[in-house]
Amino acid sequence: MTTGQLTISDRPGLVRPETPVRIVPSSAAAVRPVRASIALAALDSVRSVASKPNFLTSVVLAIFSLGVAPALRWSARFRRSADANRRALLELARWGESRTKETEERRLLAAAYRVRFYPSLLTVAMVGIVAAVGAVAWGITQVTPGHDLGSWFIGLTYGALWPRYISVSAETSFVVFGVWSLGLTVAYSAHLLQVHLYAWSLRRFLDEFNKLAIAEGYAPVLLEPIGFGLSPWLLSCAALAMLSGFWAIPFAFAGATDCRLRSRAFGRVNKALAARVRDIIFSKPTFHRPGEGRTPATSRCVTDGCATPLARSARYCPRCGVATGVATMPGRAVRG
Repeated sequence: MTTGQLTISDRPGLVRPETPVRIVPSSAAAVRPVRASIALAALDSVRSVASKPNFLTSVVLAIFSLGVAPALRWSARFRRSADANRRALLELARWGESRTKETEERRLLAAAYRVRFYPSLLTVAMVGIVAAVGAVAWGITQVTPGHDLGSWFIGLTYGALWPRYISVSAETSFVVFGVWSLGLTVAYSAHLLQVHLYAWSLRRFLDEFNKLAIAEGYAPVLLEPIGFGLSPWLLSCAALAMLSGFWAIPFAFAGATDCRLRSRAFGRVNKALAARVRDIIFSKPTFHRPGEGRTPATSRCVTDGCATPLARSARYCPRCGVATGVATMPGRAVRG
């Protein structure tokens, strides 16, 4: 006898000698489909790379790097998180092909491919950053004899609108300040658009996945709004704007929205998707083959005016939200 195999050689009439017979363990892990296991592992791994921007660190870096460092840092981290999440959704869509029809399978897989990071917006952000850095570097080279380099540098950036520094670099300060502010505004606006486009494509994927979840009798997975809201990022916006950093407005919007998306999409949504997959694969040991119809409903909702057909493993009604086996009106039959 070997590990995982059994060699039967004493009964040649039934089994050919030295024929290996695989011993299949009876644990639940052996019943779980391979694709489901891959999808679950991918969904769980996204949270390890989806670290959201830290407010205090971002503000300090923005002040001392003239607003450049957070834009580079956020874009790199968001791209890494978005790529990891896209791979997880693709594995989830491939798992769903064993439970959906061919047309639904194509729509789910196509929706997963559309959840992606947009390199074109990253290019726009990089152009804005290069323009901002180039303008400041050019302004430093224009320092005139007799002027302090530190005062000249501040007059080009944060002190461009302060009366104390206007006379110091009046010839070039407004040109440099305008290009610097515009470049950073473009960079952070591109990142903000990147986040919203990703959230939009993720919602389209959830719409397709929820068709599978509802058909199996489970609650849909929803992405919460990722609006700006009240947060400490508002304080950074006001503080940097007082320092003539008008690019702090898109900076604050992009930072707060990025934090919310990573917390809700890469955290809560992925956790809910993994929970739905586990519920489905453990509630029904049998699986649908591609092109076949789903298991017909065996009962209907007991709520008055609903009567929605329910799947065999349904725990609640996908239409009215009432738990199965509980009647909301007296005198109605209760499914056992």
